[in-house]
This record gives sequence, C-alpha cells and structure tokens, in this order.
Amino acid sequence: MKYKTLMSSLSLALAWSCADDKKVNKLTAEGKLPTTAAQEVVKSATQESSIPTKVDTPKTETESIIQENIQVVGADQQVKNAVLIRQSLNTCMGDKFILTSKDMYVLTPTPAPAGKRAFLMGTPVDGEDIIQKEESSLYEGTVPIRGQVATYPLSLSYLGALGTVANVVAHNCNFTSETSPCLCKTEQNAHDLLKRCLPGHNDALLIEASKRMTALCRTGKDAPEQELNSRKAIAAVLGSGAFALAR
Repeated sequence: MKYKTLMSSLSLALAWSCADDKKVNKLTAEGKLPTTAAQEVVKSATQESSIPTKVDTPKTETESIIQENIQVVGADQQVKNAVLIRQSLNTCMGDKFILTSKDMYVLTPTPAPAGKRAFLMGTPVDGEDIIQKEESSLYEGTVPIRGQVATYPLSLSYLGALGTVANVVAHNCNFTSETSPCLCKTEQNAHDLLKRCLPGHNDALLIEASKRMTALCRTGKDAPEQELNSRKAIAAVLGSGAFALAR
C-alpha cells in the first residue's frame, strides 16, 4: 500500500480537534461527514485503502489547509510498530509521558482536573504503560512468515490504538515549564514540536501546519481551556497518519 498527502491527514486531524461540536454533529447526522475522524484520516493518508467508505466527504476550508504531497522517509513502506512508536515519542516528547493515571478514566472517583479530560474506559489504573497495553493493535510481536517481510498497514484499529497513546501523552503534558516539550502557543514552539515528532517532512509545510496548531493551542476563554485545547492539538499530531509514517 502506498501512502500520500500525509500532511493533509495531520491538517485534518487538527481540524477535527478544533471543529465546533454542534457543526460536526449536524454534518454527521446529514451524512456529510464520516462517523469517526479516524476513518477520514485513513482515507486521506492512503492512495489505496482497504477500508470501505460509503461517504464522500467534501473538502472544507479547514481540511484544505495543506493539500500538497510531501515525501517522507519510509512513507512507501509501513507504519511504525510499538517499538518505533516508543522510540519516536522518547525523541520528540521524552520518556515520562506514556503512563496512565486514574484521572484519565471515565469511570473513576478521581475526576480530571481543570485543563484535562477523561477518555479511557475500563478499571482505573495508575502507572500503566499505555504502549504496552495497546501493543497488540500496534504490531508488536508480529513475526513475518519465513522468507517474507512483515508489512504494517495503516488501519482503523491501529489508528485507534495510536490515538489512545497520543491522548495519554497529551494528558501528561505540563504547560507551565518553559522547557516543556508540549508548548505550542507560539508558532516557533509548535514548529519545534512538529519538527521533532514528524522528521522527514518538508519544513515549509511544517511551518504552515504550526500555524494551524498554534491557533488551536491559543483557543479558550481561560488558561484551563487553552490547556485542554493544547492537549487536543498534541493528541491530533501524535495520533495522526503523518506521525505513524514519519521517520
């Protein structure tokens, strides 16, 4: 499977993060948007998708920010498996962002503090390695048949697991330290983050994407709301097809 327009999938992921909920719900009900953002990311990130889609999504202004094709090292090969995802996150964010906390869980007596939101299901657990938990969907332990090369296609189950990992990383972000890798409220901060996390992308397109990211990170009537939107932006980047394929 060959991949194209990875930056479009990133732009689309950011667009979904900042979309007005009522507008999205209305368009989804009318059949003008797919039920999940992951379906459209798969569609926009691949030339030939094995994922059946019945809805043709019209381009909107937010979805058309970046449409040029770009070359990424390894883009025509395969997505990262769990080992490469861990290595990439260690490089671009650090090694202390992948552990769960009870305030990430929807069904927990520990509510998420201001600037955060609950998103995990199941029994609340502190300190669980989310990559290890999701590794079965991230191709960890996949062994190719003798004489063959393992292929790791971009799929809905993979993007779902990657999105969970991305949300855990974003939830663990600290926005008060001047040296935090999560800062994204200036275009320079956002550009630095994108360069670390999406190596191989054309820098001019990263600069364009950083504008979209900064706009989302600055959105909000107060600091907690801006932090929440910053987490959404970071999760959109790390959970995108662009991150899955970037080398």
